[in-house]
Amino acid sequence: MSQNSADNESDYLPQPVGESQPMSPSQSASLSSQPDGMTDLSSTTDPGSTLHNIDENLHLCHSSERDQEEVHDKLRAYNHRYWKDIKDFSLHIERDGQIVAGIVAASTFETLEVEFLFVDEKWRGKGLGSLLLRTAEHNARQAGVRHVLLNTYNFQAPAFYPKMGYRRLFEINPCLGPYAQYFFWKDLD
Repeated sequence: MSQNSADNESDYLPQPVGESQPMSPSQSASLSSQPDGMTDLSSTTDPGSTLHNIDENLHLCHSSERDQEEVHDKLRAYNHRYWKDIKDFSLHIERDGQIVAGIVAASTFETLEVEFLFVDEKWRGKGLGSLLLRTAEHNARQAGVRHVLLNTYNFQAPAFYPKMGYRRLFEINPCLGPYAQYFFWKDLD
């Protein structure tokens, strides 16, 4: 497996951002000069001026977690126009009122997509992830779902999924910094 080494691994981790704030002209102008991977929002040196050409009340802002959730909700609402019969199969396990493991998964058409499967480090290796995944699969199968699609990274648990009957569709390596991403599929029939 080929892997690029990072100068500083923390460069690839999400950085906390405060409440949404409009960018200053110097911040928005600097977007056009960011390293590879950043999108230049216009052919001018000030993306803000492009926004103002569209509507003077538009502002380019850093997104807080709440803003990111709103964007996610808006995309889900848009997708629901095309993805019919969406069913939620999300579950979690609690201890003393605290979530120690959970799966976020929903189906559309005949496919269950697992967005997240998480087990707190203290509870790993005790079968909680298997229980959550098997339960979501069982419930989905009972509802007529025939397939499961999910993805994971090499620092998570890619060896777990073949043990659960998944076949690897493909990998992107490197994907994010030095990390590989794997996509898995399982037929429930």
